[in-house]
Amino acid sequence: MERTAKQTFSAVGLAFFTYIAVSFVMQIIFAMVIYSMVDLHNPPSWAMWISSVVPMYCIAFPIFIIMIKRVPTEPFVETRTLSFGGWLKFFVLTEFAMVAGSIVASSVGKIFERVNVNTNATMESLTSTNSVLAPIVLVILAPIIEEFLYRKFLIDRLHVYGGKVAVVTSAAMFALFHGNFSQVFYTFLMGLVWGYVYYKTGKVIYTIIMHMLVNLGGSVVSVYLINKLNSFDLSHMDMAALISYPEALFAMVGILLYALIIFGLAIAGLVCFIVGFKNRSYSQERLELPKEGRVATVCLNVGMILFLLGCVAQFVLSIFNGLIK
Repeated sequence: MERTAKQTFSAVGLAFFTYIAVSFVMQIIFAMVIYSMVDLHNPPSWAMWISSVVPMYCIAFPIFIIMIKRVPTEPFVETRTLSFGGWLKFFVLTEFAMVAGSIVASSVGKIFERVNVNTNATMESLTSTNSVLAPIVLVILAPIIEEFLYRKFLIDRLHVYGGKVAVVTSAAMFALFHGNFSQVFYTFLMGLVWGYVYYKTGKVIYTIIMHMLVNLGGSVVSVYLINKLNSFDLSHMDMAALISYPEALFAMVGILLYALIIFGLAIAGLVCFIVGFKNRSYSQERLELPKEGRVATVCLNVGMILFLLGCVAQFVLSIFNGLIK
């Protein structure tokens, strides 16, 4: 007997809720054990990464796979291979999505600052350590795991109800999972691009590489350059003095070049969006959901409601974490 659409979305939502809940509980347990063995006044940078990553990727992720495998997949109606030029077009669209979403997040952040809440606290804590684990997690592990979670495992099971439904659901769940206002906007927009790429190609490697490059630039290269520049007191330096500090000059030039590259790619992405938006297409799926009641079918079921509540809890925790002392 074939599952109803609501049963499928509920099973998917429950698997993702379980991933969030198991990660959260095990992270608390791991943190209690690890931080009991280190100097709390000067904890090593690896402690945070081990207590957060191992529970997610080594415990919660395998449990998630067991649960999601119970939901049947559906072969794609049609797929195609991307040329390098085609891949590059979607990559610059990704950069446009990242910049546009970051601008929205910055505006929202300024609103929260009026009530003494730093919406960027979560990202600041992730990128403030000098641990060698940071680039390994952010550039390699996170993109691979998250692309399998939110593209392959999710869209493989939902596209039968409509390609657009699967892509938007994938992007929304990907964004909500991050659990903070600093990331939710640009991850949603990037999720739309990556979801569409996966839906049209069926190859997750395309989006993994995009994800890796975005994280490399935004969470490693730019952070390194900014931290390097902040290590110098530039308030009393003129250009002549700055030249005598080659590392500071290197960091400043690097930041300017990085910003130019990102905004150049984003402008190219905006052009691609304007020119190509009308050409997007979705195949007619076997169990395509009618427009009427589509949102209710996707959202109003036990699994998805639990997932949404789990994400709301993460947003609330991020707000408390971001309270400005």
